[in-house]
Amino acid sequence: KLGYQAQLESIVLLTNDGVLPANENMKIYIDGIDKEVAAKYATVVDNPQQADLILVRTTTQEERSFGGFGGGAPVQGEAKDNRTNRSAAREGNRYPQGSQQRPPQQTAANLNPFEAREVDISFPAIKWDKIKTLAKSGKPVVVAFNPTGSSCVLPADLKQVVKGTIMIFDPLDNALLDVVFGKFNPVGKLPFEIPSSMDAVKKQLEDVPFDSENPAFKFGDGLSY
Repeated sequence: KLGYQAQLESIVLLTNDGVLPANENMKIYIDGIDKEVAAKYATVVDNPQQADLILVRTTTQEERSFGGFGGGAPVQGEAKDNRTNRSAAREGNRYPQGSQQRPPQQTAANLNPFEAREVDISFPAIKWDKIKTLAKSGKPVVVAFNPTGSSCVLPADLKQVVKGTIMIFDPLDNALLDVVFGKFNPVGKLPFEIPSSMDAVKKQLEDVPFDSENPAFKFGDGLSY
């Protein structure tokens, strides 16, 4: 019970253009949310054109080379891209355990999570294009972004495309939907700044908090109903 309450309280409502809380009499189109769970809150439809509201749950980064401090460094002998690793396994192209041979992309740099390298924390364009396609249906879109790193850069045209923006931190679908449908009034506050661009990220001082130029969302932002 306390764990679920913590999930509810962690959810941050960043923008709301009058579409939330949603009504249980609505028809909803969902992406990234369990259909059986969503059906307990409203009527789920398979065509966005038939929906009163479109709800998307997505992560902010498409690929990560390692699990970060929580997930640890990659296992030696594991390819940077797991899909490549699985493909190689299917083709029988596997390196013996303990072998010094590695695929070309497995250099010391990408095995070491502390090695300096260029990082882009922008929301993946391919995912944003999909959301914009849904928005072209003319139906209001609400997006719940789940950051996979310590921060992220959201699309510059976010507020022009979606009617609601939520920041989540690995909650259950039930917790997210409890907030979306007003069963729980959002109280979460943003625990970090969301920079306006990668240029702002590069200019920001690494050891100074809350100093990015014109942040899209500030530390402590969070709306309620």
